Amino acid sequence: SKVVTPTRRELITYTIVVTNDGPATAIGVSLTDVLPANTTFGSISTPGGWSCTTPAVGDPGTASCALASLPSGQLSAVTLRVRVDAGATVGSTITNTALVSSTITDPVSGNNSATATTTVAAATTCPTPGKDGAGGTLANVINTYYPGAATAVAGATSLVLVASRGAAAPRAGGALVLVGPM
Repeated sequence: SKVVTPTRRELITYTIVVTNDGPATAIGVSLTDVLPANTTFGSISTPGGWSCTTPAVGDPGTASCALASLPSGQLSAVTLRVRVDAGATVGSTITNTALVSSTITDPVSGNNSATATTTVAAATTCPTPGKDGAGGTLANVINTYYPGAATAVAGATSLVLVASRGAAAPRAGGALVLVGPM
């Protein structure tokens, strides 16, 4: 299921929980998920024992996974990620259905599929380009190195910078500084 509404090009994460409610061990468990329209394959992760066949990353298609057995009362969670197509219509619904089966006859076959729906949202846009987001012009010197006055501690929310190396002019108050590893 997906809790937040994705925008175009974002990933949707589906957690597919395969549960064996009994009465016996399920043998030859098969999970099939035809990727929803307007999405492409991103990734899949499974606990040990599963083997999966998927489309290439960025392609549409079907994800199929197999598990030799699942004991009664046990569950196994598979995480499937799909990317919303750039051309998906804002407000459209993406519907994903996962199907599970076993070579052992299931006395309650009505619970062997699950469906989740997600609505495509509009991307957040910058209300005043050039002032607080995309569309502005970079000022000052690009690729300027401002060494820290001390080592940053994990989780720190601020870092004191000293004089720049390579800048023609000092950093202005309130200037945006990107911090990254060197």
